[in-house]
Amino acid sequence: MSDVQDYKSSLSSTESRKFETFSYLPAMNDGQIRKQIEYIVSKGWNPGIEHCEPENAFQNY
Repeated sequence: MSDVQDYKSSLSSTESRKFETFSYLPAMNDGQIRKQIEYIVSKGWNPGIEHCEPENAFQNY
């Protein structure tokens, strides 16, 4: 078994912040996001979609 390693992350660094499901995916357009959600739903999983006002949004998730 391999050793478990911490993920080096800092809340003050937008490059290293990782939260929830979509934060680990590359930037996507609307169609790509829709396909990801459709896939999750087709598996019977419950997607947790976070959203905020545009002025409070990060550049990508």
